Amino acid sequence: MLFADRDVGALKVEAGARALTALNPHCEIEPRPIRLDAETGEALLAGVDLVLDGSDNFATRHRVNRLCVAARRPLIAGAVGRFDGQIGLFAPHQGGDDAACYHCFAGEAAGEDDVCAREGVIGALTGVIGAMMALEAIKWIAGAGASLRGHLLVFDGLNAQWRRLRVLADPLCPVCAAPLQE
Repeated sequence: MLFADRDVGALKVEAGARALTALNPHCEIEPRPIRLDAETGEALLAGVDLVLDGSDNFATRHRVNRLCVAARRPLIAGAVGRFDGQIGLFAPHQGGDDAACYHCFAGEAAGEDDVCAREGVIGALTGVIGAMMALEAIKWIAGAGASLRGHLLVFDGLNAQWRRLRVLADPLCPVCAAPLQE
């Protein structure tokens, strides 16, 4: 919902910063047009308390998850496809029953990366999931209400139905199980 036709060809971080500044000129937006990889990821997470990931491919989602696990940062992950969306909060470093990471949920074979390009995404759905991610971030930062930690909220846009699913930690997870036991 941040982007318009005029943004085609522009860097997402710059177009997004323009749109957010237009919504609230009193916020400080720091766009970082940097490709996320193992070398840049650590620097990008420095000083960050919470990560929100709405990336459009599984390779990036898994990379963000690995970085968050290593940096011991909570991750709010949102995704959309056609008429469906989902949001989850992953904070394995906090331990307990709700200690799953994104990899525990999605595994290696999480799906095809070209589904959005092939089947499309309903723009309004990105707004629904994005707004829910923002709400979850506000709740987490404020310590208000019940978080989605250890759960996945799935939205069926065609039938206007929400489902809340439990996400269990995988004791053999190659991303979060071993580093957190050290």
